[in-house]
Amino acid sequence: MYVFRPSRGSVNSYGSYPCRANDRQAASDLFTEPVGQSQFRRLKHAGRRSPPGSPGSFRSPFSGVFRESSVIVSKARQSTGRRLARGATLVLASEIAVRILSLASMLVVARLLGPSALGQLAIAQAVVAYAGVVGDGGLTILTQRMMVREPTREARLVATATSIQLSLAPLLAAAVFGASAVLPIDKAARNLVIVLSPLIVMQALNLFYVMQARAQIGQFAIVRTLGQAVTAILGMTLVIVLRSNTWAAVSIWTGALFADLLCFGALRANGFRLGRPDWAVAKHLLRSGWAYLAIAVLSWVLQSFDILVIGATRSSQDVGQYAAAYRIVLVAVGLAAVIHTVVFPELIRRYRDDPPAFARFLTALIRQSARVGYAMAAFVAVAGAQIAYTLYGSEFRRSGLILSLLFLSVPLSYCASLMGQGLLAAGRERGYLANISVTASVTVIALIVFVPTGGAPAAAGIVLGGEIVTVTLFTLQFSRSLHFVPSRELLVQLPWLVVPVLSMSALNAFWSRAPLGVMVIVWLASVCIVEMAGGRRLYYETAGLSEEAGRLNPSPLLPADPLNPNLEG
Repeated sequence: MYVFRPSRGSVNSYGSYPCRANDRQAASDLFTEPVGQSQFRRLKHAGRRSPPGSPGSFRSPFSGVFRESSVIVSKARQSTGRRLARGATLVLASEIAVRILSLASMLVVARLLGPSALGQLAIAQAVVAYAGVVGDGGLTILTQRMMVREPTREARLVATATSIQLSLAPLLAAAVFGASAVLPIDKAARNLVIVLSPLIVMQALNLFYVMQARAQIGQFAIVRTLGQAVTAILGMTLVIVLRSNTWAAVSIWTGALFADLLCFGALRANGFRLGRPDWAVAKHLLRSGWAYLAIAVLSWVLQSFDILVIGATRSSQDVGQYAAAYRIVLVAVGLAAVIHTVVFPELIRRYRDDPPAFARFLTALIRQSARVGYAMAAFVAVAGAQIAYTLYGSEFRRSGLILSLLFLSVPLSYCASLMGQGLLAAGRERGYLANISVTASVTVIALIVFVPTGGAPAAAGIVLGGEIVTVTLFTLQFSRSLHFVPSRELLVQLPWLVVPVLSMSALNAFWSRAPLGVMVIVWLASVCIVEMAGGRRLYYETAGLSEEAGRLNPSPLLPADPLNPNLEG
């Protein structure tokens, strides 16, 4: 599982549609006097069906306001759908570019320096990432949620959260230095932990979540891509010239610093200014953020503890084999981050204003992600060994089995991530925390027991089992507290996994050394068969997600400005 707003001056600053003062006033008047939805529909249809002057005809004195307001709400819905569709496209393009650049830099390290050097770098990243999670304090997601709910307080919220995180950064850096001396890892990995430690400060300065909350999707995508480009280009150049993974570590925090500076500049250009830190706000954030901190720490355990256990109980070579497969999986899992970036603020608004729309939207997202995840998992499950050999070479042959096992967890990870976002958007962070606490406990115990003897393949199987446990617990939570079960789509969409696996397995039975290109053709053909047999639902429902995104029924009291769904009263 994994973790954007226009200027407040005018709707046109986002490139939406023109705004007229009289429309704005009419809409404001309408939404300050609640009218039942059934009455709204009866009056509308009465005005349509009764011709003027006919006996018994009725024409409401409010019919003009209703017609005008319905046009306004329709425009707001269309704008919401267009905004989310455009944001998803931009962030998807950015995510693809970021993952390709990250994979390219990792391939350079693997090809030139071998599995051991890659494993040392992976161990150091896992340790520093843990420190970064603790330094975040759970404040990022809490602050973002509060910004969406209370946009007028954003300057003070961000300033306070950033001040807390910066004050924690030196303490955590010192803790990392101490931990690097006592962890049961080799000396090269210890040195890389120290080299990577400035990344803790860079993460404290990161304001990407502010761009998300302010709906600056395009700028978010550009800044993130440029930051990763600097990291990848600098890292590949230094590794090729100097043949040391130390410089790959240096490039990671250098690129993060560059991205932080770009992010701050983009926010200032759009009118964002940091306010003064507020002690009362700080106390509230620290008091309320513990649940989010626990969620972040446990999520990190589910993501990275396997690498630390392999590093502590096996060799750096084993860590490199595992990390090589895991980095490919991250390319696919990154799609969940795209969805989170675009829809999490919208999920918060939907649950607040229209819970049925929240349920429809979340279920549609899980349905589409299950189809895509199953299709990708089917291909990698059969062709994992050939993919690992093609990308990394003969030294990484053992990564094939690990890759196949890990990729089976991708559709489950998509579902768990979206359900987790739904729980957080609905304010069920305590239930979320309880569920992943169980998963993390089971996963940690299993890793400690089975990895010393089973090695990296055992860790991959445990990760897959952990995702199954998480989805099961989230399903029970949704059924009990939110009264719908979106995870049922994992069962409904199983043909997207079964049909491609059977087709490619049949090919391997008749042609044991089929080229990867032929397997791709067979896989594409089987996926097309499933899509056509289902009435092209993947295509049509993906196109319809933007329409579904616009079906948010406005509350009579919120937002105060229905012409712009990004501005809330």
